[in-house]
Amino acid sequence: YLILLVNHSRAGSHRYRQNLEEEMAEMRERAREVSNRVSQDFKMTEEIKAFLYSNWYYLAIWSLTAVEGFGHIEAIANRLGIEKRTVREAIDFLLKNGLVIQDANGPLQVGPSLIHLESTSPQLPRHHQNWRLQAFRRYEYPRSEDVFYTAPVTLSAADVFRIREKILQFISENVDIIKNSPSEKLYCLCMDWFEV
Repeated sequence: YLILLVNHSRAGSHRYRQNLEEEMAEMRERAREVSNRVSQDFKMTEEIKAFLYSNWYYLAIWSLTAVEGFGHIEAIANRLGIEKRTVREAIDFLLKNGLVIQDANGPLQVGPSLIHLESTSPQLPRHHQNWRLQAFRRYEYPRSEDVFYTAPVTLSAADVFRIREKILQFISENVDIIKNSPSEKLYCLCMDWFEV
């Protein structure tokens, strides 16, 4: 982007300057997309996405299989407070689609460790809804390590974009931390920034 800016400032013709402006606009647009800031190591079909994001517990179970001590249905059911039958059905789906693996009656293990749902996916509203409902349930019994924050605010148009960029940067930095962190706990991060 810096090179484009320098070339733009030195552009000798109007046409060349316009081309550079278009390139910079495209680059800014790509930078706004969370999916361009979050790597993933597994591409899912629309059918898999539809199932995986249909209920919160599919992703919770998938995530827990990365945590030591949660390689068995009973441990997962106890931790999440859901029936073993539900966990078993979800595990069957996750195994069938390679999201969870298991060696000859050994413990369940997470398959791909990074998946991401694109902002254009029809499953995205349901995904956000699923996890925000879990946050609502947690509000009733907060733990000391939980953080909940809500603040309707007024601010300048310029600051709207500054905060949006900081949020995207925060997500990107945290994905890097999470990627390199040993799987010991299951947490959920929900973030929203929208005009009312």
